[in-house]
Amino acid sequence: MTATGYVADSAAPQSRRSPGAVEFVHRGVYPWTAARSGVAAESGDGRETTITMAKPAFGSAVELCNSTWEGQSSRGPGLPTRVEDDASAIAGEREVDAATAALQAPGRPADPARRASR
Repeated sequence: MTATGYVADSAAPQSRRSPGAVEFVHRGVYPWTAARSGVAAESGDGRETTITMAKPAFGSAVELCNSTWEGQSSRGPGLPTRVEDDASAIAGEREVDAATAALQAPGRPADPARRASR
């Protein structure tokens, strides 16, 4: 973790179509708390990716996740417990059939196309 986000030791995050639609979720200090922060930008080279988190949400996440318990202190949210709303994680193109309001998404190369409706 850095002061503004994260550095991933992979170029894979750079393939996201819409980094601004991605949200990191961090478990809070208590089981009923969670901190959420959107991605503001991603940049990098062929080896690693710098992920800059949205402000002020990331600063709030750092504050929410600071804790001291029985002499043990932790600072900041650490790694996210989930990454949400990353549509590029679904392989292939998706289409919405306007007549049926169904989302059509291709399956894996060996699978027939899958069909899901709302």
